[in-house]
Amino acid sequence: YDIGEETSRAEPGITISYKSVRRALERQKDSLEQIWIDYPHDYLFDEWHGGGPPTRPMGSFTSFKKLRRFRIASTYLFGFTEHTDINRLVESLPEQLEELHLRHGDEDEEITAGLGKLLEAKQRGRFPELKELKVEASLPWLLARGQAPLADNTRHNKDVMAELVQKAEGLGLE
Repeated sequence: YDIGEETSRAEPGITISYKSVRRALERQKDSLEQIWIDYPHDYLFDEWHGGGPPTRPMGSFTSFKKLRRFRIASTYLFGFTEHTDINRLVESLPEQLEELHLRHGDEDEEITAGLGKLLEAKQRGRFPELKELKVEASLPWLLARGQAPLADNTRHNKDVMAELVQKAEGLGLE
């Protein structure tokens, strides 16, 4: 699903609910093998209202026992909250996952720390079927330094990502 997409700039923004999307997916959790949830950059959150209360993450997908390929905007996993848990990525994914593709990784400062936790979990034996990990991020974000406290603000994001790529390759991930 592409959520919240406008067909033209003349149309009003389309708001969506994390909760309603989650409820719809939950009804099919025993059969879904692939999920693709994304949004355009001009997306409006109905729980957020463009500046209201923070948007909570969509929740864990660990009960989706057939899910193998997961393509999702990282914000759906991390949410727009003041206090983000960097373990949320690891805690949100089903163990049998084979492919993970995180979109809009440059919109979540906690992405590098969350990926580090994911690779540590894989190294300890979790996610044994995970063979492919992709993260989409913009060039300006890669050239910037991370923003503390959720990211390493002493290095450029590209350097942190390069280190994560090397670790992922060492674990057999593409």
